[in-house]
Amino acid sequence: MSKRGSRYLRTAAIQAAEVAALVAKDPMFSSIYEKQKAKGEKHLVAISHVANKKLHVVFSILKNQKPYEMRLCH
Repeated sequence: MSKRGSRYLRTAAIQAAEVAALVAKDPMFSSIYEKQKAKGEKHLVAISHVANKKLHVVFSILKNQKPYEMRLCH
């Protein structure tokens, strides 16, 4: 993740990704995290991949005005 933009927003995105992948065990975000860790990526790199996906999901929810459905990412 680049160091451009608001550091507070970036921190919030990373923290939300950690909760989704590690605490709440959302299947989509947990699978992304596990795939990145299996590739040998470090924790923060794997979480940044989850944060990026989470931001894409949030944007899609707002754009399409549809509720979030937990499902496995392919």
